[in-house]
Amino acid sequence: MRQQLLNGVVIAQPVQGNGIVPLKGGLVQDWMGAVFISHATLRDALSIAQDYDHHREYYKPNIEDAKIESRQGDDFLVYMRIVKSKFLLSDVLNTEHAIQFTHLGPQRVYSRSYSKRINEVAAPGRPGEHELPSGQDRGLLWRLYGYWFYEERDDGVYIACESITLTRDIPFGLTALLGPVIRDLPGESLRKSLEQIRRAVGVLH
Repeated sequence: MRQQLLNGVVIAQPVQGNGIVPLKGGLVQDWMGAVFISHATLRDALSIAQDYDHHREYYKPNIEDAKIESRQGDDFLVYMRIVKSKFLLSDVLNTEHAIQFTHLGPQRVYSRSYSKRINEVAAPGRPGEHELPSGQDRGLLWRLYGYWFYEERDDGVYIACESITLTRDIPFGLTALLGPVIRDLPGESLRKSLEQIRRAVGVLH
């Protein structure tokens, strides 16, 4: 895997099997990914990762808006408006995340991100826009946990992530419509995020 990363490959794959763990009424999606950014430093990577007020620029169109609501040292509370879209189906979500960075030394850092709330937005961008109450939405994303690892090495920075999401189960009769969204979007979103952070860090040089 290390050689693939050094060759410029962006890796995104299920942690086990197809990455899906079925629950009663829900599905857990467990994916991991990694990217190598050559000629970059750990400081470069963290300057992008922690610049949440500009994540709407780095990660568009998946992140439509973002801002730091509070910060204490390396602990952040961040608001994000996330847009999930595939085929003709889209989902706009107002979310809050508690994010903590931990330094393991001068060349290694990891972070943990936990969703504190996720509310689907009805009629986004229109006069009647409003948030749906938790548990009374389509359930395309109920929980989002992200574990990020950063290491400066080999004249660059390795970034790895494990993304764990909770969605509703696919209702009977809606497999053709919701199946590709629920099954495929976690891996696609992770791969795109890694590509985008590589691009954003690369602009610093």
